[in-house]
Amino acid sequence: MSANLISNTTVAPCAERPLIGRVISVGGSTAKFELTQTGDRTPNTVHATVGKFVGVRSATSIVVGMVTQITERPGASAGQPGTSAAHMDLFGEIKTSGSSVAFSRGVSDYPAIGESVILMSDRELRLVYGGISGGATIGSLHQDPTINAQINIDELLNKHFAILGTTGVGK
Repeated sequence: MSANLISNTTVAPCAERPLIGRVISVGGSTAKFELTQTGDRTPNTVHATVGKFVGVRSATSIVVGMVTQITERPGASAGQPGTSAAHMDLFGEIKTSGSSVAFSRGVSDYPAIGESVILMSDRELRLVYGGISGGATIGSLHQDPTINAQINIDELLNKHFAILGTTGVGK
Protein backbone atom coordinates (compact mmCIF):
# COMPACT_ATOMS: atom_id res chain seq x y z
CA MET A 1 0.00 0.00 0.00
CA SER A 2 1.24 3.45 -0.79
CA ALA A 3 0.11 6.64 0.82
CA ASN A 4 -0.25 10.20 -0.37
CA LEU A 5 0.56 12.36 2.63
CA ILE A 6 -0.15 16.02 3.15
CA SER A 7 1.08 17.68 6.33
CA ASN A 8 -0.45 20.69 8.02
CA THR A 9 -3.50 20.73 5.81
CA THR A 10 -7.13 20.23 6.50
CA VAL A 11 -9.69 18.16 4.70
CA ALA A 12 -13.07 19.89 4.76
CA PRO A 13 -14.85 18.63 7.86
CA CYS A 14 -17.49 16.05 7.03
CA ALA A 15 -19.98 17.61 9.44
CA GLU A 16 -20.21 20.68 7.19
CA ARG A 17 -21.33 18.68 4.15
CA PRO A 18 -24.74 17.21 3.49
CA LEU A 19 -25.18 13.47 3.83
CA ILE A 20 -26.24 11.70 0.67
CA GLY A 21 -27.03 8.36 2.26
CA ARG A 22 -26.22 5.64 4.78
CA VAL A 23 -24.55 2.25 4.37
CA ILE A 24 -26.97 -0.70 4.17
CA SER A 25 -24.59 -3.52 3.13
CA VAL A 26 -20.88 -4.24 2.77
CA GLY A 27 -19.21 -7.12 0.98
CA GLY A 28 -15.62 -7.61 -0.18
CA SER A 29 -14.60 -4.51 -2.09
CA THR A 30 -18.09 -3.06 -2.44
CA ALA A 31 -20.74 -1.38 -0.35
CA LYS A 32 -24.35 -0.41 -0.93
CA PHE A 33 -25.95 2.70 0.49
CA GLU A 34 -29.50 3.99 0.64
CA LEU A 35 -29.78 7.47 -0.84
CA THR A 36 -31.41 10.21 1.20
CA GLN A 37 -34.49 11.68 -0.41
CA THR A 38 -34.01 15.41 -0.91
CA GLY A 39 -36.54 16.24 -3.58
CA ASP A 40 -34.31 19.20 -4.52
CA ARG A 41 -33.80 19.02 -8.29
CA THR A 42 -32.38 22.50 -8.89
CA PRO A 43 -29.54 22.68 -11.43
CA ASN A 44 -26.91 23.64 -8.81
CA THR A 45 -27.47 20.70 -6.47
CA VAL A 46 -25.04 17.78 -6.67
CA HIS A 47 -26.45 14.28 -6.61
CA ALA A 48 -24.88 10.85 -6.34
CA THR A 49 -24.69 9.49 -9.86
CA VAL A 50 -22.63 6.78 -11.52
CA GLY A 51 -18.99 7.86 -11.62
CA LYS A 52 -19.13 10.18 -8.60
CA PHE A 53 -16.57 9.76 -5.83
CA VAL A 54 -18.10 9.22 -2.40
CA GLY A 55 -16.80 8.68 1.10
CA VAL A 56 -18.09 6.70 4.05
CA ARG A 57 -17.17 8.53 7.20
CA SER A 58 -16.32 6.70 10.39
CA ALA A 59 -14.69 7.76 13.64
CA THR A 60 -11.18 7.07 12.31
CA SER A 61 -11.28 7.53 8.53
CA ILE A 62 -13.13 8.24 5.33
CA VAL A 63 -13.40 5.13 3.14
CA VAL A 64 -13.21 6.28 -0.49
CA GLY A 65 -15.18 4.73 -3.33
CA MET A 66 -16.86 5.34 -6.66
CA VAL A 67 -20.56 4.93 -7.42
CA THR A 68 -21.01 2.15 -9.98
CA GLN A 69 -24.77 1.58 -9.99
CA ILE A 70 -27.96 3.26 -8.79
CA THR A 71 -31.30 1.47 -8.44
CA GLU A 72 -34.77 2.49 -7.34
CA ARG A 73 -37.52 0.43 -5.75
CA PRO A 74 -41.06 1.75 -6.14
CA GLY A 75 -43.12 2.48 -3.05
CA ALA A 76 -45.15 -0.33 -1.48
CA SER A 77 -48.39 1.39 -2.47
CA ALA A 78 -49.51 4.08 -4.89
CA GLY A 79 -48.55 7.53 -3.72
CA GLN A 80 -45.83 6.21 -1.39
CA PRO A 81 -42.34 7.34 -2.41
CA GLY A 82 -39.82 4.74 -3.51
CA THR A 83 -36.32 4.28 -2.16
CA SER A 84 -33.07 4.56 -4.09
CA ALA A 85 -29.83 2.75 -3.41
CA ALA A 86 -26.33 3.02 -4.87
CA HIS A 87 -23.49 0.52 -5.14
CA MET A 88 -19.92 1.70 -4.71
CA ASP A 89 -16.51 0.13 -5.30
CA LEU A 90 -14.18 0.76 -2.34
CA PHE A 91 -10.57 1.58 -3.19
CA GLY A 92 -8.88 3.40 -0.31
CA GLU A 93 -8.97 5.36 2.94
CA ILE A 94 -8.18 8.87 4.10
CA LYS A 95 -6.87 8.87 7.66
CA THR A 96 -5.81 11.69 9.95
CA SER A 97 -2.79 11.30 12.22
CA GLY A 98 -1.92 14.35 14.29
CA SER A 99 -1.52 17.23 11.84
CA SER A 100 -1.14 14.93 8.81
CA VAL A 101 -3.82 13.65 6.50
CA ALA A 102 -2.96 10.64 4.30
CA PHE A 103 -4.65 8.57 1.61
CA SER A 104 -3.71 4.93 1.20
CA ARG A 105 -4.93 2.39 -1.33
CA GLY A 106 -6.89 -0.53 0.06
CA VAL A 107 -9.30 -0.64 2.95
CA SER A 108 -8.23 -1.77 6.42
CA ASP A 109 -11.36 -0.68 8.33
CA TYR A 110 -14.51 -1.50 6.39
CA PRO A 111 -17.63 0.66 6.73
CA ALA A 112 -20.28 -0.38 9.24
CA ILE A 113 -24.00 -0.58 8.56
CA GLY A 114 -25.60 2.81 9.16
CA GLU A 115 -22.47 4.93 8.64
CA SER A 116 -22.93 8.18 6.74
CA VAL A 117 -22.05 8.64 3.07
CA ILE A 118 -20.88 12.01 1.69
CA LEU A 119 -19.73 13.27 -1.70
CA MET A 120 -15.95 13.72 -1.82
CA SER A 121 -14.69 17.31 -1.72
CA ASP A 122 -12.15 18.69 -4.18
CA ARG A 123 -9.51 18.73 -1.40
CA GLU A 124 -10.05 15.04 -0.72
CA LEU A 125 -9.87 14.21 -4.43
CA ARG A 126 -6.59 16.16 -4.70
CA LEU A 127 -5.27 14.10 -1.80
CA VAL A 128 -6.27 10.84 -3.52
CA TYR A 129 -5.04 11.67 -7.04
CA GLY A 130 -2.34 14.30 -6.63
CA GLY A 131 0.54 15.26 -4.40
CA ILE A 132 2.54 12.08 -4.96
CA SER A 133 6.25 12.57 -4.26
CA GLY A 134 8.20 11.33 -7.28
CA GLY A 135 4.95 11.39 -9.22
CA ALA A 136 4.22 12.35 -12.78
CA THR A 137 1.06 14.00 -14.01
CA ILE A 138 -0.68 11.77 -16.55
CA GLY A 139 -3.86 13.79 -17.09
CA SER A 140 -6.78 15.14 -15.12
CA LEU A 141 -9.86 13.67 -13.50
CA HIS A 142 -12.93 13.40 -15.69
CA GLN A 143 -15.07 14.27 -12.65
CA ASP A 144 -13.07 17.45 -11.94
CA PRO A 145 -10.69 18.60 -14.71
CA THR A 146 -8.95 21.02 -12.31
CA ILE A 147 -7.46 18.04 -10.43
CA ASN A 148 -4.38 16.42 -11.95
CA ALA A 149 -4.11 12.64 -11.89
CA GLN A 150 -0.61 11.46 -10.95
CA ILE A 151 1.26 8.18 -10.78
CA ASN A 152 4.30 7.23 -8.70
CA ILE A 153 6.99 6.38 -11.28
CA ASP A 154 9.26 4.49 -8.81
CA GLU A 155 6.38 2.33 -7.60
CA LEU A 156 5.21 1.69 -11.16
CA LEU A 157 8.64 0.56 -12.39
CA ASN A 158 9.13 -1.83 -9.46
CA LYS A 159 6.13 -3.93 -10.54
CA HIS A 160 4.87 -5.68 -13.65
CA PHE A 161 2.56 -3.44 -15.63
CA ALA A 162 1.07 -3.04 -19.08
CA ILE A 163 -0.12 -0.06 -21.06
CA LEU A 164 -3.21 -0.98 -23.02
CA GLY A 165 -5.44 0.90 -25.38
CA THR A 166 -6.88 0.95 -28.85
CA THR A 167 -5.04 2.33 -31.85
CA GLY A 168 -4.75 6.10 -31.77
CA VAL A 169 -5.27 6.74 -28.05
CA GLY A 170 -1.69 7.85 -27.38
CA LYS A 171 0.03 4.93 -25.66
